[in-house]
Amino acid sequence: MKREAESREQKAEGKAQRGEGNSQHSVLSTQSSDSTQNSKFKVQNSLISSPTLRIQLRQWMQQCRQATLHLFVGVDYETLCHQAHPDFSPIGWHLGNIAYTESLWLLEKCAGQSPQFPQYRRLFAADGLPKAERVHLPSLPEIQEYLDAVRIQVFDYLEQAPLDQQERLWRWLLQHESQHAETIALVLELHRGQGAGGRGQGLRSQQNQFKIQNSKFKI
Repeated sequence: MKREAESREQKAEGKAQRGEGNSQHSVLSTQSSDSTQNSKFKVQNSLISSPTLRIQLRQWMQQCRQATLHLFVGVDYETLCHQAHPDFSPIGWHLGNIAYTESLWLLEKCAGQSPQFPQYRRLFAADGLPKAERVHLPSLPEIQEYLDAVRIQVFDYLEQAPLDQQERLWRWLLQHESQHAETIALVLELHRGQGAGGRGQGLRSQQNQFKIQNSKFKI
């Protein structure tokens, strides 16, 4: 289970790093080739009008964010910043990377806006710092403020975004947050289980719980 989780984090970071150097068109093409889970949504939503799709995307993103933040209830600053294993980033870094990635692709590359919170750019970019150096993080309220500020502007842009060209990107960003949240859940169980027996069972339990919470909108 730990190897599977490590592979998931490495794969997610590899995708983000490749995306940094590509055009928006290349990213959308890449998403279509490796998102087999989206096939049923492509057929199902092919007849959905843009206003309806905008509403659905907003709802899915709100539900996903609620489930992500629920994982941080009761998390202290030490847990937020600590590496449970050298192959994993701290859970606070994962949370910041969710905001950074939304801002990068939707606000900067699509909407043409200036970088949001430039002080976080190197800290939360997938290729900014090695995992071992991702431990010096803002507090949880500060990261949540970052998430909220980006999301407000993302929803403003959603009202005018050309979804006929960008739908795959919006769906990929939902998948991106969901994937990070699963990793956060796994790393939290590593924290709780370090030095104790039954860690594998705890990891599976927490992962399954998050998958159930996300079943309505995960793609």
